Amino acid sequence: MSKKIIAAILSLTCAVLMLAACNGGDSSSTTSSNASSASQSDSSAVLQNVQVETSLVIDGKEIDTKDLEMLNINGVTVDFDMFRYYWLGYKSTFESANMEYTIDELKEIVIHEIKMAYTLTAMGEENGIEYDEKAQTEFMDSYNGILMNFTAEEDYAKWLSQMYLTDSAVQEYTRNNVYADLVYEKLFGENGKNYVKEEDFLKLTKSDEYARVIHILIPYSYCAPLSDEDKEGWDELEKSKQFEKLEAAYNKLTDEEKEKVKAESKKFAEEILEKAKNGENFYQLVADYNSDPGMQLADKEDITSLVGYYFTKDWNFVQEFLDGSFALEVDGISDIVESKSYGYHIIKRLPVDEEYVEKNKATLLKEYNDIVFNKICDDYFANSLKIEYSEYYDKLTLDSIK
Repeated sequence: MSKKIIAAILSLTCAVLMLAACNGGDSSSTTSSNASSASQSDSSAVLQNVQVETSLVIDGKEIDTKDLEMLNINGVTVDFDMFRYYWLGYKSTFESANMEYTIDELKEIVIHEIKMAYTLTAMGEENGIEYDEKAQTEFMDSYNGILMNFTAEEDYAKWLSQMYLTDSAVQEYTRNNVYADLVYEKLFGENGKNYVKEEDFLKLTKSDEYARVIHILIPYSYCAPLSDEDKEGWDELEKSKQFEKLEAAYNKLTDEEKEKVKAESKKFAEEILEKAKNGENFYQLVADYNSDPGMQLADKEDITSLVGYYFTKDWNFVQEFLDGSFALEVDGISDIVESKSYGYHIIKRLPVDEEYVEKNKATLLKEYNDIVFNKICDDYFANSLKIEYSEYYDKLTLDSIK
């Protein structure tokens, strides 16, 4: 996926969820009496009748969008109103950022994001998870919470138009998110069928499939020339701030200058590697030369208090780092491991500290279950989601949907 597409994904705000969250806290403030509750219910009923003008034009002909299914994802319908929300939302994102784009690029991001939004929905349907009474109550609370932001039909209609929504789309979006939470709980919550229990996790930490490493990161930008202003107070800066300044300086360089800096940084990394291979204290080398802010000391006065990273092969680290780490025996030191995302790594694999694991097992277990969740969803997204397209999909132009 191109950087252009990724930038657009990151910039589209989920206004529906934000509005729901605004009213999801203290329900007593919004339903302080039976009278006010009745009034809100009446107001919500009125707002549900608000109509927004929408249109789909194919080959110059206006298409009736009532009950129109634009996509079907594993048996789950994505109707025109929901499709329109994504289509116009990302179209607006491209245009507001003055980004040139093609119909294929717009389709790519829209389909990607709809698939992301409906992954848990499809998984839930496949696993026979029903939209229960509790979920229905949560949906109504969230939906009414959105409506309560508006006191007049024209205000709600204006917001819907601005966000490329219809009331039907607001309901579907909200319902889908509530159902996704339900599916997550059933499949990945503490009693879910994919949840890894504590005892199983602790067994894993005692196997070769679980690693603890520390490393020295020498980024491509390590030898980038810094201005006198950037150098000021350098030793007192946090690693993350140093890294930011190096990256900023590196990104100002021409391609030819960048290649020269990369070569200098690699040469420096090789010098550090030689020190490590010759037996110099690896903890001290990390303290002196590493640029990874994740390599934090538990005790700033004790360089051996470096915790390092605890992880499995499925962790969301760059693949080169994972491969380099698991290729090592305990206490082994890698050669230079280059990752295109960061630069040059020198990795040392350490014994897993069982006392640390026991003390921090709740956090480590949560991290591991998050990885399990992401991996299962990523695999399902990539391999199991099947989309059927409307007869109009291939005929869409940039201006077909209004």
